[in-house]
Amino acid sequence: MKRRILITGATGGVGFVLAERLRDDYDVLEHGRTPKTSEQEERLEEADLSDFDEILDLMDGVDTVVHMAGAASPESEWDDVLEANIVGLRNVLEAARQAGVRRVVFASSNHAMGM
Repeated sequence: MKRRILITGATGGVGFVLAERLRDDYDVLEHGRTPKTSEQEERLEEADLSDFDEILDLMDGVDTVVHMAGAASPESEWDDVLEANIVGLRNVLEAARQAGVRRVVFASSNHAMGM
């Protein structure tokens, strides 16, 4: 049985490539907002990072979370940054803890710094 990996932010540049690379060896659950392809649209799980119950539902059967979701644009409004990057991270970590997820990887890219 393949281990199940949840990738939040799987529609971003790094998250999309990571999901593609891991799919052969793992059961990959993709979370995001705007699918990059029609194939990804069929697989994509949508959940509001600021809604704890929605994030907790995503954790069902997950062994590992790779958290890459967030507001990355330097033009983002503060409320968007707060909800996605701060409240969202807290919700992912707490939901993973409550669901018994064994491993959480908090990853990022240069876009988090507006580059």
